Amino acid sequence: MPPADLAPGRALSPARLVLSFCYFFSLLAAYYVLRPVREEMAVQFGPERAQWLFTGTFICMTLLVPVYGAIVSKFRRRVFVPAIYAVFIGCLLTLHSLFSQAQRPDWLAPAFVIWLSVFNLYAVSVFWSFMADVWDPADAKRWFGVIAGGGTVGGIVGPALTSLLVSKIALSGLMLVAAGLLLLALLCSLSLSGSAKRRENGRPLDDAPPIGGTILAGIRLIRDRSELRPLVLMMFLGVLMGSMIYIQQLGAVKAAIADSHQRTAFFANIDLSVNFLTLLAQLFVTRLILTRISMDKVLMIPPLLACVSLAVLAMAPTVWVLTAIQILTRAGRFAITEPAFANLYTSVDREARYKTKSFIDTAVYRFGDLSSAWMVAGLTNLGMALGGFAALGSAISLLLTRVGFVAGRDHERRLRTMREPADSAPG
Repeated sequence: MPPADLAPGRALSPARLVLSFCYFFSLLAAYYVLRPVREEMAVQFGPERAQWLFTGTFICMTLLVPVYGAIVSKFRRRVFVPAIYAVFIGCLLTLHSLFSQAQRPDWLAPAFVIWLSVFNLYAVSVFWSFMADVWDPADAKRWFGVIAGGGTVGGIVGPALTSLLVSKIALSGLMLVAAGLLLLALLCSLSLSGSAKRRENGRPLDDAPPIGGTILAGIRLIRDRSELRPLVLMMFLGVLMGSMIYIQQLGAVKAAIADSHQRTAFFANIDLSVNFLTLLAQLFVTRLILTRISMDKVLMIPPLLACVSLAVLAMAPTVWVLTAIQILTRAGRFAITEPAFANLYTSVDREARYKTKSFIDTAVYRFGDLSSAWMVAGLTNLGMALGGFAALGSAISLLLTRVGFVAGRDHERRLRTMREPADSAPG
């Protein structure tokens, strides 16, 4: 029998909730302090060479997947979580030294872009895995929403710090700010390790049988089950459009703003606006939309907005219109598309839910990035400019609207099928 304070439905431990909230807050604040620097490094490397940044990120992720898997298999999360964050802090201290040099090495800009992309994926993935050790399933349902709010607040505070401080402490100083925030995350994880250890000793973390197999089984499931294919297409088309507009933004900002610190602050203000708008939508719109509108219609809303917005950009291809569209579409993705997309997996079986989702979130996502980057490079060489890319993005959004409708319709149909046995059961 588990200890009384760890039983499902127990009285809340305020300290554990505060630590978890602060952990995610400091983690995402650290990332969002650095994200505008990543955009600036991508500008310095050259938007016309962005395809190589996406290729480098894909290669690094592919090489690190087996390494990460081996670490996870050998060590408990409460052991390797602090170690991973300690390594990231060490990287930031090294980056501080490199950014402080009067003559930075040429490889620093692309290396930083790739490093931060890897950091973001693993840091957040490790966080939620650790939370699954700290919180039992019953309490997770009640409090994970609150904990996720810590990340949203961190996503607002981080870019605000960058916007305020970059002209005073330069890019090298931002490395120390991020390292300090990451140190706070590490200390929170150490403080929570006792709860994780008690759960390990108290009872199994998951009474369900192992799924077995590997992530590659997701390919077989997609091949054999037609209801999973719209999910793949949704992810691919969404990333294809998003990455294409992202690369256009890098080029437009480089042409419009000459000063490095001003560009970094500009990117920070974009992130600040996106996260603030996302928070407002999460508080007042997301739940209302997801509970009042069928999923087929919900999944049509963001791509239709993107379609109209990009059509406007095609007629008025300026950096300011592009920036407004970036803010609107990214906030729509965070507040509506991602929660709705995750909801689609609730109507499929456990094997598809885990294996297919993992494959789509990694392989399909990164393939969409690569495809977009090389497509942009090829079309740019053929003479396509911002207005043409906006028109192409609008067409992709229109196709995504149709795919989202099909995926949502199939989801609603599966839900009706799942309810029918219960409705027809004798009273």
